[in-house]
Amino acid sequence: RIVGSNPTPATTFSAAPVLDALSSLCHRKLSGRVFIGLSDDSNRRFVSFAALEPALAARAPEEPLQVMYSGPVAVLREIETSLFAAPFRAEFRLLKTEYEARDLSIVDVINRRCSKGHALKAWAERRGYAREQVLAIGDNFNDREMLEFAGVAVVMGNAVEELKRNGWEITAPCDQAGVADAVRVNPPVSETVD
Repeated sequence: RIVGSNPTPATTFSAAPVLDALSSLCHRKLSGRVFIGLSDDSNRRFVSFAALEPALAARAPEEPLQVMYSGPVAVLREIETSLFAAPFRAEFRLLKTEYEARDLSIVDVINRRCSKGHALKAWAERRGYAREQVLAIGDNFNDREMLEFAGVAVVMGNAVEELKRNGWEITAPCDQAGVADAVRVNPPVSETVD
């Protein structure tokens, strides 16, 4: 999936090297098809499945906000390895979401300055909250920086094991009201920092 709408220099990135390096791997492993569109339901008319190169060419010269690969865990681990080995690795951030039990993985390629952690920090600063006043709840690899930023980090009971080993509070799984339990145990702080 390539997401792009009113891009700014802070959120876009040059995807050409990433896409060139992975083109043959994606065609071989993912049949060369990606989901192109915006995440918002109001933009359904812009959503389509398309071959990668023609989809990017149709959007040129706009740079994407995000390039997302999704598919079986083993295939996406191969894509992740290729991206980490790329000589242009410093030009982008790679975020991974993995559900081994479902054999589903998502690899997001985004601007190197973007992450849930960066977004949460900016949100807290704009509203005058100290990081100690921020609660973050996560369950997967792409939540790591957000959990590291938060003053109170809570990991879902169904989270990937790597997050559970970080010493953060662990709540019940998603399907057992884990978020509600985390909020109940860590009630919101309403005061802002001067």
